[in-house]
Amino acid sequence: MDNDVSDFRQVSVHTDQKVRVEDAEIEKGAKILLCDAEYQKKDWGENLYVFDVKKESVNLKAIPYYCWANRKLGPMTVWINRI
Repeated sequence: MDNDVSDFRQVSVHTDQKVRVEDAEIEKGAKILLCDAEYQKKDWGENLYVFDVKKESVNLKAIPYYCWANRKLGPMTVWINRI
């Protein structure tokens, strides 16, 4: 698994932070994006609203969509929340 996140709907990235670009080891010529993000680690269950949500900092690694196939089973998203 590339990220220590079980639900990407709870991840937010600050729009003013720097994003690092590195070569991907998964395919020649591919690039990955690395940045810090906030993760709201809370089980919402069936609740519409949840209070006392604790946020933790996580390192986020974004890989190109076309490189995602044939990898370990794990969560995926195309869009990330911004703050």
